[in-house]
Amino acid sequence: MRAGGFSALLAASCALLVQPAAAQIAPRPPGTMAPCMRQMSLTAVDAHPDEAVLRVTDWAIPFAGDVRVYGHDVMWRATIRGGATAVVPNATRGTLETSVELHAPGAIEGAEFDPRGGSCTLHAGLRPPAPSDGVEVSRPVVVASDPVPVEPPSCATPYAAAQLVHGGTPQQPPTGFGMTGAVRVAVALDAAGEVVATQVLSSPSMVLGGRALSAVRASTFTPEIFRCVAVPDGFVYVATFAG
Repeated sequence: MRAGGFSALLAASCALLVQPAAAQIAPRPPGTMAPCMRQMSLTAVDAHPDEAVLRVTDWAIPFAGDVRVYGHDVMWRATIRGGATAVVPNATRGTLETSVELHAPGAIEGAEFDPRGGSCTLHAGLRPPAPSDGVEVSRPVVVASDPVPVEPPSCATPYAAAQLVHGGTPQQPPTGFGMTGAVRVAVALDAAGEVVATQVLSSPSMVLGGRALSAVRASTFTPEIFRCVAVPDGFVYVATFAG
């Protein structure tokens, strides 16, 4: 074989190796689905049971919408019209969190958020602050009011975040290709914990993004539990590639 022909064959083989198959990259979900693929959290404020911080990472649209804040047997309403942005430590570089501080007339247990421009509701039960939360910033204060009586939760664990039960193993790239790093994938889960949509939030390369999506499809999740009921919600999956 001529040298030129061999070089062309080698280049074509390398291109096939490093390019993802078309089926590996999922189509971008509709814009109204994007907010549904984020995981919201609600963190306690020390010595202030009537205050809590509502947090969402990787928010990509104006942070606005209606929020319902729950006590044990009462619900209050409020409207979010913007949030503060903070860096999330110990996460993939560039990961940001958007948040507001909620105030209510009584002790807060959970919250539901209907993002403006979205087609879903995000849920979160109150939890303690964690090192994975965004750094402290000055946040807008959102005051909830208009109390409405509600039935108190009737189960032992009324709130539980969606969880990864079994993570699919990401296919590592061939050694020597220098493709390393973390891929973050936004996942929309239904009330059974089934994956209904995915979107790559950040990736060092399209190849790794495609392999992370395959790992998500091979994973199993438990759904969000809100006031004893399984609900659709979002989850952010992270796949790490060592190269």
